Amino acid sequence: MDLLPVRLSLPPTLAEQPLVMSALDAANATLTLHRRSHGLLSELFRKLLHQLMTAQVRAHDLDLSAVEEAGGSGGLNRDNVY
Repeated sequence: MDLLPVRLSLPPTLAEQPLVMSALDAANATLTLHRRSHGLLSELFRKLLHQLMTAQVRAHDLDLSAVEEAGGSGGLNRDNVY
């Protein structure tokens, strides 16, 4: 992302600069965490997809209880997974 054209004004006082820096650090830490989580979940997805496609794992044999409890099944449940 190109941020060069973005103009930011400095906080009016030196006392506010640490507050702004703290907020930016917190946002950066959150972004880093989300990127790491995304990378790990993407890797898990690719590995599981490979195992499913090569018949190393069958969808019917997957333990989906954690997904079902979280309510994030995306419409999948034990009854409609073949």
